[in-house]
Amino acid sequence: MVKIMHIADVHLDRKTEGLSPSKSALRRAEYKETFEKAINLAKEEDVKIILIAGDMFDSELAENSTVEFVKKIFSKIPEIYIFISPGNHDPYTISAYSALLKETSENVKIFTGSLEKVSLPNLNTNVFGVGFESEFQENCLLSGFSVPDDDSISLVCIHGDLKSDSRYNPISQSAVAATNADYIALGHTHTFSGILKSGKTHYAYSGSLEPHGFDETGEKGVLIGNIDKGKADLKFVPLEKRRFNVCEIDVSDCEILEDVIEKIRGRLSRNGDFYKIVLTGKKKPEINLNTEVLSSLFENDAFYIKFKNQTKPQLDLDALSEEYTLKGVCAKRIKELSNGENSEFYDKVADYLFGQF
Repeated sequence: MVKIMHIADVHLDRKTEGLSPSKSALRRAEYKETFEKAINLAKEEDVKIILIAGDMFDSELAENSTVEFVKKIFSKIPEIYIFISPGNHDPYTISAYSALLKETSENVKIFTGSLEKVSLPNLNTNVFGVGFESEFQENCLLSGFSVPDDDSISLVCIHGDLKSDSRYNPISQSAVAATNADYIALGHTHTFSGILKSGKTHYAYSGSLEPHGFDETGEKGVLIGNIDKGKADLKFVPLEKRRFNVCEIDVSDCEILEDVIEKIRGRLSRNGDFYKIVLTGKKKPEINLNTEVLSSLFENDAFYIKFKNQTKPQLDLDALSEEYTLKGVCAKRIKELSNGENSEFYDKVADYLFGQF
């Protein structure tokens, strides 16, 4: 049995869209902070092996200071083996990896373009890995690979996509099963997949350490636990500094703007987070939902907040039917046709019809 930590998609030096320069710089600092937090946790938990499954750096433009930061935190854990499989954002050919290898302790292994095996006899474990050479990897890097049939624990660290049409190392379920590995640590998908199994092989995406957009909601962190022959006892540990939240708010029952504001405030449970507020439902005509005004109003209630207005006007068919206009004729006829059984249908008809005027 060996205790591991599985990390992926750290994206050091990534820039976050839509932020001010100061907040963007702060966010980049937070990626480092969370990465160091993960490394410290590995030390505290007596982890023996850290598997970093790609995209540790966000691009070839990684700053020299960031590389020095990584060296520094790795130097704190010389007793832990660290394996890095570069991904599509940080292929092993980028200068950051060349710089990282200089004066880096022997416990750090960066996989390159050929599938390699590193034996750790003291842990009765073999670690296999391969890295991206460039942004795209059209063919499956695990094709035809299987671990030796012996009593050692077999770990695979790799960046790839479980989609057959992917350009980022497409990995099929059959390829996973054919490895006969005890555990495959995957990177590329930014959401924790759960602990999965194909054949005898357990595998998982740990997800990213920090979220990067509104398509990456929920907790972010690492996997940590024990791997043994045919067994994977891993738990997900959230470590993110901030989260991205998407909240839909129905304003149909709001009488005035202050009712809408109260509903919004009730959803902002974490003031250090990113929020996308989607306003839906039927809005009374007197309520002015100016998204710029709302963003300014709540700018101190979240790290970042934006609004999307998807409301529809609340129609007053009684008032419209009194008009001597085409709208009035239509509204009167809809009222005549509508009843308790089909009122929902005619509500949709009215929404569509009056949306054309």
